[in-house]
Amino acid sequence: MKRLLRFFDKAEWTAAVLSDFTAAVEAAAGRGQRAFHASLAGGRTPEPAYRALAAAPSLASLSGKIRIHLWVGDERDVPADSPFRNGRMIFEVFGEGAAAARWSSPPEIHLWPEGSREEACALYAREMIASMGEPPVFDLAILGMGADGHTAGIFSPEARAREPLALPTTAPAEPKMRMTMSAGLLKASRTTMVLVGGTEKLAALEAVLKGASVPLSLALGTRTAFYYLE
Repeated sequence: MKRLLRFFDKAEWTAAVLSDFTAAVEAAAGRGQRAFHASLAGGRTPEPAYRALAAAPSLASLSGKIRIHLWVGDERDVPADSPFRNGRMIFEVFGEGAAAARWSSPPEIHLWPEGSREEACALYAREMIASMGEPPVFDLAILGMGADGHTAGIFSPEARAREPLALPTTAPAEPKMRMTMSAGLLKASRTTMVLVGGTEKLAALEAVLKGASVPLSLALGTRTAFYYLE
């Protein structure tokens, strides 16, 4: 099931993301889970929504009932202090932000390990299995989308038959060397939220909704909602 939600106001867009993220955490708690696991997209588009999540009293309260784990979905092979590092933004919002400090139990943030891409992918995969079991399944995947239809570090519309959980990948633009969770891992998530902004991405979004074979299509779960900010 795919739902398209269109917004012309950033505050309404952010409120919808917050509401549905909170609902996903509440559903996990209702299933009796002790932990909630979400993979997060990087980039500029989701940052305002993440800041709203970090500041939300609803999540601050829920964090006392269920442990919230936040995973960086893909990463650039650059130094840890580089502004191009997705984990840097996510950690600044959730790990260092004053709002997150008000949570009953601050979220546990899982950053990609440093070192060679191959070693980082292997270590990250082992960390996911240790935290979620085998095979690991995210309660929620937050994805973005480029104007070319890519998501996370997935730039090809073809998936391998037996993908690892995390793998090195190459982007068409700098920084080219990247690492990403696999399409299969993201697709297995219980719920998927795709955050899209800007008219330059509308054509790609419409193509995905019509079933086009683009990288994002490979990562969409059975319960997917698109949050499109005009």
